[in-house]
Amino acid sequence: MTDEDSLVLDFCLTNRKVLFKRSSSLNNEHWNELTSWWSNGIADYSERYEFATNLDDYLAKRSWFKTFWRANSRSVVVSSNLKNAISIAKTTSDIFEKSLTSSQNVDSFKLNLEGLKRTLTDQQKYNVTASLKIPSGANFSVPGAGKTTTTLAVWNHLVKEGSVDKLLVVCPLSVFDSWLHEELIETFDKPPKSQKFCDSLISSHTGLLIVNYEKLENEHILNKINNWVCNHRVMLVIDEAHRIKGGSQSVRWRACKKIADNCRRVDLLTGTPMPQGYDDIRNLFTLSWKNLPKSALTDQKLASLRPGGVFVRTTKEELNLPPVDIREIPLEPSDKQMQIYSALRRSYSGLFNMSYGSRRHLAKKGTAVMSLIAAASNPGLIAGREAEQAYLNLKWPPEEISSDRDILELVNSYIKYEIPPKYEWILRFIQKSTDEGKKTIIWSSFVGNIMALERLLKKYNPAIVCGGISGEDRRSMIERFRNNTSCGVLITNPHTLGEGISLHKECNQAVYLDRTFNAVHYLQSLDRIHRLGLKSDVVTKVYILNTRQTIDHGVDVSLKRKIDRMANSLNDESLNISTYVEYDRNEDLLDIVLSKEDESEIYSHLK
Repeated sequence: MTDEDSLVLDFCLTNRKVLFKRSSSLNNEHWNELTSWWSNGIADYSERYEFATNLDDYLAKRSWFKTFWRANSRSVVVSSNLKNAISIAKTTSDIFEKSLTSSQNVDSFKLNLEGLKRTLTDQQKYNVTASLKIPSGANFSVPGAGKTTTTLAVWNHLVKEGSVDKLLVVCPLSVFDSWLHEELIETFDKPPKSQKFCDSLISSHTGLLIVNYEKLENEHILNKINNWVCNHRVMLVIDEAHRIKGGSQSVRWRACKKIADNCRRVDLLTGTPMPQGYDDIRNLFTLSWKNLPKSALTDQKLASLRPGGVFVRTTKEELNLPPVDIREIPLEPSDKQMQIYSALRRSYSGLFNMSYGSRRHLAKKGTAVMSLIAAASNPGLIAGREAEQAYLNLKWPPEEISSDRDILELVNSYIKYEIPPKYEWILRFIQKSTDEGKKTIIWSSFVGNIMALERLLKKYNPAIVCGGISGEDRRSMIERFRNNTSCGVLITNPHTLGEGISLHKECNQAVYLDRTFNAVHYLQSLDRIHRLGLKSDVVTKVYILNTRQTIDHGVDVSLKRKIDRMANSLNDESLNISTYVEYDRNEDLLDIVLSKEDESEIYSHLK
């Protein structure tokens, strides 16, 4: 062996990268062979003396050195920094895998509750203690179980033992008040100083710093917060974590990952950790558990998850919530509606038979799906009414049918002469409900539907909440719905009002005019009226309007499949009992995420 055959591997603590360092006399052929393999032939490092790769990738592929490099009498010198990083990664992996299928033994754990004003329930104490037994936590409890309280109790314990000193919370704007005021006052004898990040100086006295996801897309803000993290012992909390389930493809996930790598601990909070499938929860654990190898997160291993191990979950059953009554309302489409819908099916029939995944092609699929869902509720939306406010800024009519005069004439004729069957059902239902003094939430993913229903239900003084209204108007609308007896209806969409609000004291029934393949929107919106605090004799009623022979059925099947998968992984039978209607088991980019199963369902429908 000669000096020219040697290579030094080091680890950079700042960016957590493995460094490949070339000795001055290393053979060019050997160096090029190494760099080509480790970069998958993409990068050219022939003129450089150093390159880097992620620790995850290195751990997954380091056996290459034994098989190819050392086998050819070439040496590798591994630095103490890298040896230490490998050791920590192995320990982390061992803890994670051991905790996947077994609950933590918390009997002998001494939980420090000093400074807490709120008395924790036995379930909350268990959740806090089980979370503290692992390096990073995940609380996947249903709304109302006290995720915020238990997380503050985790932080309080770690502060008391000297492991951390600061708390950074990343969350949607809709839950700021809970973190900054309500929960702090209710939980602590002496609430720590809290601060909302507004690109200003972070006070040295701040104990809890809060920032919304959108701000992290700004590199200047991200760097400022990261510098603060690097100068303190910080526990990071990612609330409503399903918002970054997209993983490394998401700008916000990458921002959270950058911060997480410099935090002492990371805790994930969400009641819907895997609404689409295993990739969702895999992406979340990859963020919160540093250097966890991919082999620890296979579908098979994630399918064996059990609460009390790498995550805790309090279910609706454990909260003793009264039942929810979910009913499917099948409606026959009108002749005109079916003509339009059939024409759309023909236009899109070839689209889902193509496998290539360019962004433009994915966007076309997204447009097709939302157009079919729109037509199943109100074909008039296809004409472009309210197009400037339409869901995800869809440009209607879609380009695939914009030149089809027959379809456009059918749509224009529909607008002039017909009220959609779903609208007619809603009109009758709201009239009966208001006569009985009952308030109702109507959910739709299309602002065009919301505006149309506002006009249709004008006599019932409806409140309207959607993305286009200001925060002040939103608060005013919700206040009117809650307290004004003449306001019997709230019309809204799940992506605007699906989080951060409780309406179960004022309203116990909801109507879904339409639903998408997004399980988060459905599950989160359900929890606005079915949550802790309901009286035992209250029955929450949910009505799902499905137009026969349309994509509505495929959406129903897909959502149930996703809920089943999540219920099985979280070991929560009450999840599927309380969230869907049974269906016949023999039947079977826009930022619209479709799984392969979704696409198969749509393709079968289009055929």
